[in-house]
Amino acid sequence: MAAETSPQTWNTILQQAIQFKASDIHIEPRGIDWQVRLRIDGLLRELPIAPDISRERLSNFIKVMADLDISEKRLPQDGQIKTEINQQSIQLRVSTMPVLHGEKIVLRLTGHYTDFDDTLSALGMNAAQEDLMMGALQQSSGLILVTGPTGSGKSRTLYTCLNILNDGQRNICAIEDPIEIEYPGIQQIPIHTKAGFDYPHALRALLRQDPDVIMIGEIRDRTTAQIALEASRTGHLILASLHTTSALGSIARLHGLGIDQADLLEELRLASAQRLLRQRCPSCHGSGVLCDTCHQKSYLGRIAVHEVLPMTAKLREAFYIGHSLGTIKKQLSQMGFKSIDEEAQSLIAQGITDEAEVQRVLGLNDIRKHHE
Repeated sequence: MAAETSPQTWNTILQQAIQFKASDIHIEPRGIDWQVRLRIDGLLRELPIAPDISRERLSNFIKVMADLDISEKRLPQDGQIKTEINQQSIQLRVSTMPVLHGEKIVLRLTGHYTDFDDTLSALGMNAAQEDLMMGALQQSSGLILVTGPTGSGKSRTLYTCLNILNDGQRNICAIEDPIEIEYPGIQQIPIHTKAGFDYPHALRALLRQDPDVIMIGEIRDRTTAQIALEASRTGHLILASLHTTSALGSIARLHGLGIDQADLLEELRLASAQRLLRQRCPSCHGSGVLCDTCHQKSYLGRIAVHEVLPMTAKLREAFYIGHSLGTIKKQLSQMGFKSIDEEAQSLIAQGITDEAEVQRVLGLNDIRKHHE
């Protein structure tokens, strides 16, 4: 049998990644051997690959497509690939890293999400949460924060919000590092930190471009946060992601960056937090016999679990008075706010996911005891 060519092996890997709806492809040296793993529903799964092509040949092929230096193997490199498979446009963010037995390549599939829904229910928000988010999006100005760890689906939520606003009557702009999804009708600005074009520089320049809505890929520092607040105060609707574990924690996080709490409370319209949970396979979960539908994993696809916190007059007052975080949480519970772990418990009760998955993602030692 003739040995496979690099394009054939590459197409096989990419087709498998698309078939399994993988978010990332890991190509890893393993001594004299190598392996490919796909991140599917948040977890890595090894992909059997024919051993009749060298990893170096495949790595060089990928580097050429990503316009990287094939002779440079001692330093990390980053690039992008735009390609087409099965008449579907695909974009991949490429990262190389020197490791013990060669170079590891990780490719993030970023450009194949084109099916944005006009409603937030497709993201896992319940009716009450969707109403709160839609209310915030209808404001002409203010700050909306979407929080959670890396890989929790924040970008998907932000883009769905932009899609809702994208009616052709607004100048909608997004500042990203990097641009994960090309979206028509939205002006997308890539960050080039090495060239000195960071989030603060981009935001200052963008405010001279007559924007109505600005999406900030991530608030990382005090300067970015301060400019975002000032833009909100001068009549712009700002959507941004932030790395915090809870919606309420976003206030403490920005205060910790040096933002005046009173200014933040005045401009903040809503903060949400989210995680991605694997859903039970409808065909076999709990049956004791795994099926091909979920590839013998008992789970099929993921759903986002959210907590959505609107900034109300009562909540502002609680912060102004200086109530403790415990007191504020108690007040929120009395007002009907449900935390992300309470919302996850609801998904368990509905049979959408299970306790083991919620424990894995949220890190709760005993979910039931947590709510007693």
